[in-house]
Amino acid sequence: MIDICEKEIQLNEPTKYNDGKYTLNEIAKDICRNMKYIHDYLRYSLGYALDIGKSLIKVKGQIPHGDYLKWIKEKTYLSERTGILNDFQVIIDIKTGVKQKWHGAQLSGYKALINSEYKLFGLYLHKDGKYRLESYKDSEYRNIFMCALSIYTWKRR
Repeated sequence: MIDICEKEIQLNEPTKYNDGKYTLNEIAKDICRNMKYIHDYLRYSLGYALDIGKSLIKVKGQIPHGDYLKWIKEKTYLSERTGILNDFQVIIDIKTGVKQKWHGAQLSGYKALINSEYKLFGLYLHKDGKYRLESYKDSEYRNIFMCALSIYTWKRR
């Protein structure tokens, strides 16, 4: 990243904005200061998010199968895996291990429950602290989910 705060602004004339109270140099310094705050905030936020991911991997290894989400809901303030990513509403399913064929169908089922336009993602956490975000297209998995749901419902009769 280029540090524009190190660049010298040659124009020292007042701007036509704010009734000429600020020079271009002062405005540039203000922009640089705010960019640094944003950069620092994002860097620290990513570090915290990675720490959370590492902790979740540890927890998942110690909790009996089927109790992981219950534990998260009872012990943390994590959301139900929906949010905003690059101005799009998203559903993100946190996974450990490798990508499986059925993950897309599961995400499509979540989207069907919400009944809204969301983009679907699987966030794959690795033991080394790294992660991979995979995109899923609902159009590829919706029919598979609906068929699985139909078979499940039929078998329960």
